[in-house]
Amino acid sequence: GLSVAKSAVVGDDLDLLSDAAILNFGADKDTNLTHVADTGLLLNSSRQIQFGDSGTHIAQSADGTLMLTSDSLVEMSVGAAGVKITGTTPLLTIGDAGAEDTTILFDGNAKDFYVALDDTADKLVIGEGSTVGTNNILTITDDTVTLGDGAAVDTNFVWDGNAADFSMGIDDDSDVLEVRHGTTPGTDAAIKIDTNGQLLTLNAAAAAVTVSADHIMFYDGGATAIPKVE
Repeated sequence: GLSVAKSAVVGDDLDLLSDAAILNFGADKDTNLTHVADTGLLLNSSRQIQFGDSGTHIAQSADGTLMLTSDSLVEMSVGAAGVKITGTTPLLTIGDAGAEDTTILFDGNAKDFYVALDDTADKLVIGEGSTVGTNNILTITDDTVTLGDGAAVDTNFVWDGNAADFSMGIDDDSDVLEVRHGTTPGTDAAIKIDTNGQLLTLNAAAAAVTVSADHIMFYDGGATAIPKVE
């Protein structure tokens, strides 16, 4: 074979014409590329292909595990078809069990939103903005789902209907829980409950409800007007 003690310069193509040809690198040939017939090239062991510096690289960190590493940012630019994960029971894991927040951030034009694990509080949070633990909209922990974050604002669940909307939420100005027609706190409430757990408002159609001796009776609306619930 050809032996070159110093640098070799090839003015045009370099052809390795045998299957399973190997390119070795280093004084002890610790890194190599091997041709895999009709398939591609094989980088040995856990060796890395580095980009720019040693902090950005791709490698097989363990058998069957491909690791893409960057000391700053990994950015993907994709078309309208997006990113697709396939395979048998595909799994996407965010985080490495470290004591730190993990976040999916939606970078909007006027507003940002995030879905995150707030590791300090051990809660899954959906919030507005980009800082985990602030402006929480929905929080999930072991057996509790919390809507809102204690801020002085109205909080609502809204059912967006075709002909009519309905909602349930807190009117923060009056500190009451409402079930209402429409979506505006403080208006068209059918039921209101105060901070003492007492019923402030039960809004029913005319002649449907009567109050007598601290009892509430609901009538069926028929000709007999028989009480249904007392």
